[in-house]
Amino acid sequence: MVVSAYTSRMKRKIIIILALSLGCISLLVIGFVARIKEMNNQLNQDYESIASIDLSQKPNGTYIGRFEAFLVSVDLTVKVEGGRIKEIIVNRQSSGPGYEARETVERILQAQTPGVEVVSGASGSSKAIMIAVYRALK
Repeated sequence: MVVSAYTSRMKRKIIIILALSLGCISLLVIGFVARIKEMNNQLNQDYESIASIDLSQKPNGTYIGRFEAFLVSVDLTVKVEGGRIKEIIVNRQSSGPGYEARETVERILQAQTPGVEVVSGASGSSKAIMIAVYRALK
């Protein structure tokens, strides 16, 4: 009888611990998903606000652009010379392996505008780069 009462109390404690653990994990997942949605909303809103820039009015120089939102961030330098974007250097990127940065930078250099087509499979990091370039130039 003593062993049975002890076992019953232990089972209740284990059930309570498991329920609390599951509740904490659920809250963490819900918080993470909410932050992802917030990040995507910010990316989309800032991406859609990219407007045309008259580079002929932009003085020669080096401009710094940044974008940061939860899991996506980029810090870059844009060099303008003779009314053209001459170079974009991604100084820091924490949104992927980096291959999409090169492709997005090439698209921006070819089009001479930060608002280019998003790289397939890397939309968050592509948008972050475009936003950072736009912020540097505006």
